[in-house]
Amino acid sequence: APVGTGMAGVITLTAAAANGGAAGAAITITAGVGGNSGGSNPGGAVNLVGGAAKSDVNNAGGAVNLTGGAGAGTLGGGAVVLTGGAAGATNANGGAITLNTGAPTGSGVVGVLSLQTNGTNRIVMNTTGIGFYNVTPVAQAGAIAAPTGGATVDAEARTAINSIRTALTNIGI
Repeated sequence: APVGTGMAGVITLTAAAANGGAAGAAITITAGVGGNSGGSNPGGAVNLVGGAAKSDVNNAGGAVNLTGGAGAGTLGGGAVVLTGGAAGATNANGGAITLNTGAPTGSGVVGVLSLQTNGTNRIVMNTTGIGFYNVTPVAQAGAIAAPTGGATVDAEARTAINSIRTALTNIGI
């Protein structure tokens, strides 16, 4: 970027449109490969960053949109795939994918992370908790106590209830 009052450079990548029966051109952005095989230099990163809002104007920062291409005729739309990097050595961890919402300032609130199909929320996460199937997110509930006492003790029912409790606890519910 230029120093002083110059405008930062803009790079626009536009794939060629399909022509006749041909597929449209793809755009691939590849980060640099890491250092030598004996070293510990990681490969380069590809960062997609939305533009920052001007501090003295009430504008939102620029969004980063990843959108699969629209299908035509009987063809489906293009997928958007986020894939963590593959491990490069024996017994090494694969790359993680982390989705973070934006941090608020002042009296603002943290952004919401939602997974949708056809515009309907399927999973919504906010600072309160998680909601499934378009239900408002709720905080994580406390543990359900194991069954005890009662006039009739049904060992099979108690075993089943405890199995359900364990399964829910194991996934954080």
